[in-house]
Amino acid sequence: MNAVSVIELSSQWTVHRFVPPSAILAPDGHSELLLAAHLTQVMTSPRSPDVPRQRPAPSALPAVPATPPEARDREPALPAPGCPVQSPWSCPAIVSGRTRVFTDADAVNACPHLLARPVPAASAACLPVTSMGRPLGVLHVTSPDPAQLTDDRVDQLRMLAGQAGAGIGTRRTFDRTQAQADTDPLTGLLNRRSALDKARHRLPGSGSYAAFMLDLDHFKALNDIHGHDAGDRAIRAAARILGQCTRPTDLVARYGGEEFLILLPGATRPAALAVAERIRGTFEQAANTSLEPMTTASIGIAVVPDDTPLATAITTADQALLTAKRAGRNRIHGPHDPEPDPRPDPRPAPAPGSTDLPRPR
Repeated sequence: MNAVSVIELSSQWTVHRFVPPSAILAPDGHSELLLAAHLTQVMTSPRSPDVPRQRPAPSALPAVPATPPEARDREPALPAPGCPVQSPWSCPAIVSGRTRVFTDADAVNACPHLLARPVPAASAACLPVTSMGRPLGVLHVTSPDPAQLTDDRVDQLRMLAGQAGAGIGTRRTFDRTQAQADTDPLTGLLNRRSALDKARHRLPGSGSYAAFMLDLDHFKALNDIHGHDAGDRAIRAAARILGQCTRPTDLVARYGGEEFLILLPGATRPAALAVAERIRGTFEQAANTSLEPMTTASIGIAVVPDDTPLATAITTADQALLTAKRAGRNRIHGPHDPEPDPRPDPRPAPAPGSTDLPRPR
């Protein structure tokens, strides 16, 4: 019996469709699968159209990535959960780790969350969904007729809960392993390989795109003066700045060492320059105000048609970056910009034994 069909899964948001066999559930009953992250609903069986939609309190809703339009067109929206429980540890089935069957919602020992439903539920079964002994959620089934939840049907529901737990646990493990392979462990950004792989699918058809190569200024001096732990914190701070200054559709990767690659699909030259200046200015502000050792950044940019090989764009941006570094750091340069007049760094690299980093004026 395979009642759980996985349609879309990711490390942050998991969507399942549950197709309950008619031989298991009462035809007029309601069933839903709730995951333990605030018991967010990820499955539902058809419910009566006259039942008002319920929504959990805003504080109970987890932050999830926006669903792309094509996914919204493909999948109908799920109704809000019928069970109003808002915390995993407020669910008796999850707390006890055992199947709970309530034959009468008004009974003294019934789950308090069965009360005050828009349509009275005469009976309910709540089955914990686990993987390797870890609670993942609960399979919640209600029926207006207590006779529908027989021992045989509850046993079959228990089998479904076991299948769901095994499937979700396996896929989450796969997603976690895949995420570890695709991301830089220090910053959580994409690593070089995964960024280049994603770019092959993201950039074609965008019209044009911008490639930035960004390098932290005087990073070796920061490491020499404050130690490698401070250098790691500076790199993590740089990743946060890049996340704040770019769009969710942009690709940001740690390219290697203190160097970062940023790809902006669909960017024009004016837009790319505006983003680059926002990034540079934010780094400069952080270098001047951060209590932690921090440096400025130099950026080389290339804005090219979308049929330009990515390797060509990166090489062009990298050459522009070298020009920006030679011209004094803490600046932006593009391949079509006039050759900048060499100027000294506002403060050159610190002398051996110094305890301060160069800061822009």
